[in-house]
Amino acid sequence: MAARKPRALETSHVDRVYDQLKRSIVEGVYRSGEALTEGILARTQRASRTPVREVLSRLHQEGLVDRLSGRGWFVGTVTVQLIRDTFEVRRWLEGATAAGAAERASDAALQELRALGEFRYADAGYRAAEQINREFHLAIARASYRGIS
Repeated sequence: MAARKPRALETSHVDRVYDQLKRSIVEGVYRSGEALTEGILARTQRASRTPVREVLSRLHQEGLVDRLSGRGWFVGTVTVQLIRDTFEVRRWLEGATAAGAAERASDAALQELRALGEFRYADAGYRAAEQINREFHLAIARASYRGIS
């Protein structure tokens, strides 16, 4: 019997494929209406079909891909309304998360947030700025949940 991969490793693999595929859709590598074949995506993402299917389902829930019965997956149409709705939900969630962090953040969490907040975006490239921005938002989320049992 083959050894099963630890769940954390599978999750990080799914997250990697998700990040790469979502970025490719958002940046226009895959165009609206373009077919997305699980086998080809699995090869290009260096993954098995299982994480690719999971990622496609996740992207479908977000409205970025469509599934047509018997025909497969296709890049969805990104509309101005979809973008507005996405930002509205994000605004609500981030507001609640920031409020939680303001109430519960430990001294270490505050120190981490200050350090990330001092990053000079103007002096950095796009990828570095994107990574720091992601880390900042994740640090707020972590700080908002400290001490909750």
